[in-house]
Amino acid sequence: MLKSIIFDVGGVVLGYRMLECLMEYLGDDIEEAKRLGDLIFSDEAWLDLDRGAKPIVDSLIAFREKYPDDYPAIEWFISHAQRMPVGRPRVWEQMKRLKEKGYNIYILSNYSEFLFSLHTDGLPFWQYVDGKVVSYEIHKIKPEPEIYKYLLKKYNLKGEECLFFDDRRENCEGAEKCGIPAVLVTSEDQFLSKLKGL
Repeated sequence: MLKSIIFDVGGVVLGYRMLECLMEYLGDDIEEAKRLGDLIFSDEAWLDLDRGAKPIVDSLIAFREKYPDDYPAIEWFISHAQRMPVGRPRVWEQMKRLKEKGYNIYILSNYSEFLFSLHTDGLPFWQYVDGKVVSYEIHKIKPEPEIYKYLLKKYNLKGEECLFFDDRRENCEGAEKCGIPAVLVTSEDQFLSKLKGL
């Protein structure tokens, strides 16, 4: 029996525009945007920023020292990070409807503490949410399958009584390995259609 709905944040509750955001600075060079995104997100300076271990200024200094040629783009990206997400109010309306039908609503995210707070604080969907797990809680980035196990344990959930929505196939597969049925979100319209059927 389905009791709980789990929503990933990036690409599901919010549209996520990391590459598009980088391309605002770089132009239409998607390969350069991917290279720069991989460089930023794999660097210890970003991980320190993610975990809240150091202030933004310290991370920027570290990036400037390590990557002087890429630094202008990195600085621009970090200073414009709040522009990455796009709200999905039609999804939030469905979250409200599901809550009114008696489902428990949970949020799951691989965002860092920095990005999660930056992108979600004050948004109206929180009034429908029963709980959340963000990767920084278990001190890992992209921590599948640990993040799913942690969610189940934290809220005493049974995987077979949950349904998970994510826009990345590997995340859906990771959830299913932990006994949580998952739906791959390929478009907002497909996602809304599935939610309306619940």
